[in-house]
Amino acid sequence: MFSVEFFKFMPWINAIFLAEIVLDIYLLRSAVWTSITRIAKIIIEAASIALAVIILRTPDIFGFTAEFVPSVPKSSVNLEMLMKIFNLSFSIAIIIVIIVAAVEIAKAALLC
Repeated sequence: MFSVEFFKFMPWINAIFLAEIVLDIYLLRSAVWTSITRIAKIIIEAASIALAVIILRTPDIFGFTAEFVPSVPKSSVNLEMLMKIFNLSFSIAIIIVIIVAAVEIAKAALLC
């Protein structure tokens, strides 16, 4: 479903997820937010935004093409329109990730 271009970002995606998990485990064990943990949260969320923007701006990141769906009869569905909808949906999902990360940064910065 994703192209080779997307998989180039997988180490960065995994690193951000790992950093988030480590921070969450630390917060669960310490049960208190400190200025250092808030700064770490801001850095992780900023990295998420940066990566999401880079992914959003990368061309041909979505490998879903009309040839990818051979089981759908060509006469029943306009496959080109379907591909545009899938690509637009992916872009909207990335934009939602950016918005949520920005809100998390704002929350962490206000309480810092």
